[in-house]
Amino acid sequence: MSELGDAIKEKVEDYMNSSYDITDANVVPDKKSLTFGAKAKKLKHAIVLYTDLRDSRSILSDNSHLLTCRAHKSFLYAVAKCINNEGGHLRSFNGDSVLAFFNGDDSAKRAVRSAMKIKYAVLKIINPILEKKNKKKLNFGIGVAQGEILIVKSGIPGNEIYQDLIWVGWPTYHAFEYGDKAKSPKNIWISKNVYNSIKDDKTMTHSDNEDMWVYNDTHSFSFGNVRVYKTSYYWNI
Repeated sequence: MSELGDAIKEKVEDYMNSSYDITDANVVPDKKSLTFGAKAKKLKHAIVLYTDLRDSRSILSDNSHLLTCRAHKSFLYAVAKCINNEGGHLRSFNGDSVLAFFNGDDSAKRAVRSAMKIKYAVLKIINPILEKKNKKKLNFGIGVAQGEILIVKSGIPGNEIYQDLIWVGWPTYHAFEYGDKAKSPKNIWISKNVYNSIKDDKTMTHSDNEDMWVYNDTHSFSFGNVRVYKTSYYWNI
């Protein structure tokens, strides 16, 4: 085996055989708060928000590279501002998607509000500007889920460019797949436990005596068949 192979084998065996020290996290971790040792942090009641821009390839094929960059930058800026406005913690930008986490008081309400604010920003601010330029409107999906997450640091020790955090837990996977499937007009999908956390707040569940959320379809995901709450409503900003 080569020097490269030996190095990988040694590190993999270390990862697989180490006894990890897992500590509870009171705040959403960042890269600086975790080391490459056998350390992990646990968020017990995290809210995960994942949003993904739809039809990125068609945006690129229908427009110039520069216009595509402008549209992506506009979308990601709006998403980041809405999440930050509700006290969320952005932890990953991946092309045309964003992963964020909420914890603490009213975390579910704040996460859902940020999702609904993102929808307003796209529908009422970004898309009208694109329409004036005779460009294709943006579509997107947002998934929000709640549960326990384990966080570890990955990559190459000593090189921040090759480092990132891994967020492992069913709420992360659910949020990803909800966001991937959600589309207009019901762009926002949330898990049942997230809905249970907001259901007593009428400003987030009812409008003009009508329920904002529907819960009547079962969808097939990689983790099984699940019913989710969906909404076509947004939050004015």
